[in-house]
Amino acid sequence: LIVSNSEDRTIRVWDISKRLGVQTFRRESDRFWVLAAHPDQNLLAAGHDSGMIVFKLERERPAFDVLANKCFYVKERYLRMHEFSNSKDVPLVSLRRTTSNATPGIGGGPRTLTYNSLNKAENNVLILSDSEGGTYELITFSTESTGAGDAQDVRRGNALSAVFIARDRFAVLDKTRQLLVKNFQNDVVKRSTPPLAGVDGLFFAGTSGRILMKSEDRVLLYDLQARKNISELQVRHLE
Repeated sequence: LIVSNSEDRTIRVWDISKRLGVQTFRRESDRFWVLAAHPDQNLLAAGHDSGMIVFKLERERPAFDVLANKCFYVKERYLRMHEFSNSKDVPLVSLRRTTSNATPGIGGGPRTLTYNSLNKAENNVLILSDSEGGTYELITFSTESTGAGDAQDVRRGNALSAVFIARDRFAVLDKTRQLLVKNFQNDVVKRSTPPLAGVDGLFFAGTSGRILMKSEDRVLLYDLQARKNISELQVRHLE
């Protein structure tokens, strides 16, 4: 692996055996000037215009989400379910097709997993990863399986962030930082420009149709249906 920094406001991780970039870290308002790696631990430090960040190349905590007494998480390229009430832990879906071209542990593993609590009729999760500059997978599956089978339906796309907003809708922040609302067939049903400059993350706001948008120094509560800013909070150096 080679790690590079640049005046284009990015730190990039390269797999020299594949001659590919496998992960990108970005700050919208700072250029990176210097890098240092810890000799023994999974830690790197980077100096930029306004300070320094310390980060890890590989996630040590799996992507997961909790619903009632169940935890859905990704481990060793399987979507698994753990039941807190009886400690039952089973694989549900094999994810091997989705990560076969990724460099193990670097940029290919899931960054976040979100379960669709708004859909009572079926099980859906959104899995985000940093591969190819940011991708999502919408997976529909059954919890009745006791083995590692195939998903009932998988839809894929490129995104910096994605989040469920309704029973059969999800919002996507694409690579051009446009806000897309998609149905479960992966079709765009609405397109708009986010009202928050430099937005880099979307989160469900607890009510259908509302999301939280995050930038480096602000959080915005936004109603997608009304296209209305509800509230805004300024927080410096928000990660």
